[in-house]
Amino acid sequence: MTVHLEPGSVRAGWQHGAAAGAELDAARGSTGAAGGPATGPFQATLAYAAGEVDGALATGSAVVAELGANVEACIADFVASDGASAGAFNELGDDQ
Repeated sequence: MTVHLEPGSVRAGWQHGAAAGAELDAARGSTGAAGGPATGPFQATLAYAAGEVDGALATGSAVVAELGANVEACIADFVASDGASAGAFNELGDDQ
C-alpha cells in the first residue's frame, strides 16, 4: 500500500489533538481547588477524588503528547522516503 500525505495538512489536523492536550493540562489547574479547604467537612474525600482526577488528566495529557511525537516521527519517516512511502508507520500502532 502506498501512502501519500501532505505534512503541513497532517500538522494542521493534529492541532485538534494538541488543543485537546492543552485542555487536559488546563483542567489539571482546577483539581486542587476541588479538594481545597472551602469544601469543609468533605475536604478529605474531595481531596482524594481530586487527586484521582488529576492523575487521569495527567495520563490523558501524556497520551496526547506521545501521539503528537509519534505523528511527527511518521512525518519525518515520510519526508525521508521518496515522498510516497510504501512502508508502515510503526509509531501509530499495529492496526493501520
